[in-house]
Amino acid sequence: SEILLARAGRTTFRPVPPRSSLPLSTPTSASVTAGGPQAAAERRRPERIAGSRSPAPPPGEKREACRRWRRRRSGRRRRSGRRRPATTPTASSTWRRPSTTTPAAPRSTPATSPSSPTAPPPTSSCPRECVRDCEEAVERGRELRADNRLLARALSRKAAALLKLAACAADYAPAVRALQQSLAEHYSEDTRHKLDQAETARKEIEERERLDQEAADHHRQRGNELFQRKNYQEATAHYTEAIEKNPNDPRVFSNRAQCHIYLGNLPKGLEDAEKCIELDPTFLKGYVRKANVQFLMEYYESALATYIEGLKCDPNNLVVINGLRR
Repeated sequence: SEILLARAGRTTFRPVPPRSSLPLSTPTSASVTAGGPQAAAERRRPERIAGSRSPAPPPGEKREACRRWRRRRSGRRRRSGRRRPATTPTASSTWRRPSTTTPAAPRSTPATSPSSPTAPPPTSSCPRECVRDCEEAVERGRELRADNRLLARALSRKAAALLKLAACAADYAPAVRALQQSLAEHYSEDTRHKLDQAETARKEIEERERLDQEAADHHRQRGNELFQRKNYQEATAHYTEAIEKNPNDPRVFSNRAQCHIYLGNLPKGLEDAEKCIELDPTFLKGYVRKANVQFLMEYYESALATYIEGLKCDPNNLVVINGLRR
């Protein structure tokens, strides 16, 4: 009643006596002037006409209207291109409770040794394993009569592994053979290009080896001439140049060992003699040079054993027999 009187326009609040104390037939001044609280409430209340409210739509139409509304809403979002930006937590926006515990010391990881089981295998073994696996795949594929493309792919991968090994060993012949077999199974432009590159590299290496062999022979002959003239110092220099061009010639090591003997460099002469025997165990001069150095160094038992080993190569050699008698 207080709210209705305030809405009717009364500026001051007056308590309303109970309805039982008022005469039913005599209206109050407030009801006369403002039409009474009930009239004020009726004026403030919207008029309601019977049957003015529209009936509820069927459930199917309501669901269809909801779908249309969702489609219109999603279409407006797509046209406007508005998306909620993806927020990534940063150091300034993310707060964490500071830890009261003392941080643990970082754990030191022990260095893995090559012999450790967890250490990765050496790089040189990986291409060799790939070659073995590809060979097994080719053999198995031929037993099962597999497609030629699969065999060519296995041979091409074998050739790729052989090319890696050839880059270290300077031997491209196995890679060239594998690529030729791959082309015989199935032609491929990539395989053909690899074959051309491998053949070019092999020719370059062969040409380089030929030039090195010619240079090594030249220095060896020049050293022999100086050795005959008893110019052992310059002969040693030419023999060293020949060894740099071709380190697999035992004759050069034998001649340089003899130069070291004449120059008094007995330890170096012993090293060259042992290298000569290592390259060619059947080369008799290597045993003679080694035994002479050991005799001059007063290693008589070692010199005797070396002469005996030399007799196995040539039992009738007079130089070895005279060395044993000495």
